[in-house]
Amino acid sequence: MEQYTYAAAYVRALENNMFTNEQLADAAREKNTEDIAQLMREKGYSGGDIFEMLDNEMNKTWDICFELCPGEKGLRTLLLENDFHNVKAVLKATAAAVDWHELTKKPYLTEPQAIADAFKNGDYSELSDELAEVCRKAYAELAKNGDAQYAEIFLDRRLYEMMKKRSNENTFLHGYTERLILAADLKIYLRAEGKPTEFLEAALIESELIDVPMLAASDAPREKVLKKQGYSGAYEAFKKSPGTFDKWCDDEINGYMKSAEFSFFGFDTVAAYIIAKKTEIKNLRTIIYGRLSAMPTEEITERLRETYV
Repeated sequence: MEQYTYAAAYVRALENNMFTNEQLADAAREKNTEDIAQLMREKGYSGGDIFEMLDNEMNKTWDICFELCPGEKGLRTLLLENDFHNVKAVLKATAAAVDWHELTKKPYLTEPQAIADAFKNGDYSELSDELAEVCRKAYAELAKNGDAQYAEIFLDRRLYEMMKKRSNENTFLHGYTERLILAADLKIYLRAEGKPTEFLEAALIESELIDVPMLAASDAPREKVLKKQGYSGAYEAFKKSPGTFDKWCDDEINGYMKSAEFSFFGFDTVAAYIIAKKTEIKNLRTIIYGRLSAMPTEEITERLRETYV
């Protein structure tokens, strides 16, 4: 407990240097990426070009949290998201015969090269038994359907099942995982209009936050079904644009993150900090790409996620 008390206090100090909603809005009003990079440096970001600064900051965040909580199982649970991102990236790159090295995320539990070798050679023996099964089945899904969507749906299901199993000992991580599942189910349900019931039954993931059997079985309009389940906001966001829907999902998760503000002694504060930094960096990427594409400032700010601080 003493370890977590120190870790929580240390992370609270780091949070004071994170971007607030107002500061992100200021960054979005900058006229060029050099000025955005300067604001990032003032917050402790470092590196060569602006994209290297983003990568370095995320890597630094993980390093700090591993140092604060060595051996913490919850960190490995969160890292599963990076591993599965890498599986998706390498699988799609392998199928398209393109290079994958710039598509993967760090840190990770499994070397991306080992994943690439497994797909290339059809030999999964160098992977853990759990990941070997996942990769083998994902490759089979892609080969059978010729559509990466089916492989991605399978991988999302396995990711969240594994996270759910591993987070059962931590209420906060369990709640985070449930909200990832909710976002995945809503995305599948809204994008699969016209698909047969069998597709939804196979694709949707069991959830504590939404009635999955009802989603799969109901032939009522999606707006009506989601309103009954309390998610009319998700439907409205989806109808507006895919980006607006993704923002709605992220803001739901970020709203949940704020429950860690009342945790002073456990791992929750550290986990929330990692997730919050991921959101901060996603916001900065949105601002940078928006400025590079000459997007109006108002449009950039509309795409920004709610911050943790």
